[in-house]
Amino acid sequence: SLKDNYLTQDKTLPFPTQDNTGINDNGRNFSLSGKYLAVGYPDEDGAGERSGAVYVIDIESVQFQKLTSTAGRFGQRFGESVQIDGDTLVVGSPHADRGVIKSGEVTVFKLIENEWKQQAIIRNPAGHAYDLFGSKVAISGKNILVGAGYPVYGSEKPIGRVYLFSENS
Repeated sequence: SLKDNYLTQDKTLPFPTQDNTGINDNGRNFSLSGKYLAVGYPDEDGAGERSGAVYVIDIESVQFQKLTSTAGRFGQRFGESVQIDGDTLVVGSPHADRGVIKSGEVTVFKLIENEWKQQAIIRNPAGHAYDLFGSKVAISGKNILVGAGYPVYGSEKPIGRVYLFSENS
């Protein structure tokens, strides 16, 4: 809340899991929209080492839902990037490798009857190895932006790209 032109702390949100395995990226990436907070846990080992997870927390009730990739593969780092806008959540898995190593993918979830449900998987359109498609994601309305860190494998300098996707009505 705002008081005398300064923000005051309303509450401290508990993290749904305590990962004490050492240095990792769990909890580093998060996004807030309305009453929902999405927190990425790309190093979580639920479906294989570093398969990743995302926790979506209702900040009013402090209830949470754990989301994982349907592929749930070793090292895919689901939750490396997260972005939420209203009833849509976008999750990056830059190390996903469905046939091409570290090509990457993005999963789209929708809030349906108070539950986050997977709606789509956006696969890397270039499909090159080590693209890291999904390393960054953004959403605004029906537009989704997806960053790829190295879309030209073997080049001397990494070249990034941003892809724009629009949700079908």
